Amino acid sequence: MKTPYFSRNIRIDKFFGDKYSVKGIKERIYGYSKEELPPAANFKKKYYRKIYTGPKTNKFLLQTSSLYRLYVHYLYAFKILPAKNEYREMTPEYYKQKRKNNIIFEEINFLARHKFESIKEVESYKIDLECKLPNLKGKREDLWRKYHKATKHNDKNIIKKELMNLLKILILFMHKKMLVIGLLIDILLLKKSIKMKLSLKIKL
Repeated sequence: MKTPYFSRNIRIDKFFGDKYSVKGIKERIYGYSKEELPPAANFKKKYYRKIYTGPKTNKFLLQTSSLYRLYVHYLYAFKILPAKNEYREMTPEYYKQKRKNNIIFEEINFLARHKFESIKEVESYKIDLECKLPNLKGKREDLWRKYHKATKHNDKNIIKKELMNLLKILILFMHKKMLVIGLLIDILLLKKSIKMKLSLKIKL
């Protein structure tokens, strides 16, 4: 492997240890081996979600308020409590759509936080992230090198703390980058769909 920080190719597993071999890197990224992969979703299987239908009681008010205890007493007297749980059928498609919705909401929040007003601003933000990432990765490599070379336990702990803080920053940067890429893809797809609709209207 050749990086901008070295003049010649290096074997990263030889330099940094087995954790940086191809197999080690894959295990660290995915967190599991092929044998431990979960089975594929069964679209014929029925999934159920338990839904509580009755009113929720406040434990604090039950202990402190006599009036609230009386209210709860009448709920039991009129057989409103204990409430029955309903089991609603959920399909795998529902969970897929839920995940997509969560991504959309996250992208909208991201747009609102950064107050982007044009696509160019989003693109420039992405370029800025891409410029900063190599420097952070270079710092991470330097810290790993120092960690492996350190002989004292105290020095290793200090470097490890620095590494953990840097990894948190890197994860945040990567998450932001993925959000920006997702946004740009969504904008391009929306543009295409609008163009197609307009072209169909013109033809009609």
